[in-house]
Amino acid sequence: MIGAGAIGASAATWYDIACRVFDVAGRADLLEPCTTEVYRAGAPRPRRSVLDTTKYERGAHSPLPSWENAFERFLEQVSRE
Repeated sequence: MIGAGAIGASAATWYDIACRVFDVAGRADLLEPCTTEVYRAGAPRPRRSVLDTTKYERGAHSPLPSWENAFERFLEQVSRE
């Protein structure tokens, strides 16, 4: 899971992010959720893993934007290139 402090103030799973990417691509129909057990990652995964960027935010004196905001800004930048 990517979470509060990971890419901003909102938490998201990799599936949440993939949903947004596939939605923007107009192919949400291709995405299917699965559990870690079904995915069979090579290494064991924790049940809940949220990256904490509190230390970064203290040092930068600023919170990170939400992942949704960061994603929208990324799409805007890519579309200009």
